[in-house]
Amino acid sequence: MAPPAVPYHRQEDDIFCGPACLLMVIEALGQPSKTQASLYEDAHGHGEQDPKKWWASPPDGIEWALENRASLSRSTLEILTLETEMTLTRRLVWSLFKHSVPPIALVFGWDHWVVVVNYDISQNPASPSDPDYETRAVEIHDPWRTIDDPDPPPPPPPRHVTIDEWRETYLRPVPKGHWKDKRVAVGVFTE
Repeated sequence: MAPPAVPYHRQEDDIFCGPACLLMVIEALGQPSKTQASLYEDAHGHGEQDPKKWWASPPDGIEWALENRASLSRSTLEILTLETEMTLTRRLVWSLFKHSVPPIALVFGWDHWVVVVNYDISQNPASPSDPDYETRAVEIHDPWRTIDDPDPPPPPPPRHVTIDEWRETYLRPVPKGHWKDKRVAVGVFTE
């Protein structure tokens, strides 16, 4: 199954990476658009695992917003917390391949959210944890750069990230709190 087309949105505020990613996924799933400000309120207001001062959009708030704004079922949607980069990456690929749901991944420790929109793999996976294929790269929609940012925008989306760069630069563990030492993503990772 081909991954869904995911529209790109730049974040409208320095702390709106989570809401921009939520908006991309909500629209990719064919749900009505929301504002980034309202999605920020949803995500920020529904984080319960860690102090709100640590997060603009905590993982459990991102999960809540997807359940309630993208009409994803709680029985299939989950926060994935894993210790290894490759296991998490295989699950991200699975969310796109099997369920056509673009997963939202926490990157740079806990500093930023991105949407995984495609992948470059050696063969189709047989299961969420199938070790028999090679992941060469992922493609992401990175919402960084606010609308008012005078710097030039990043390369046009999607951004192609080699697996080495993905593992070494992007998928760093959360530094403290409920998700300490884990790599985190929100998506549909079930069999």
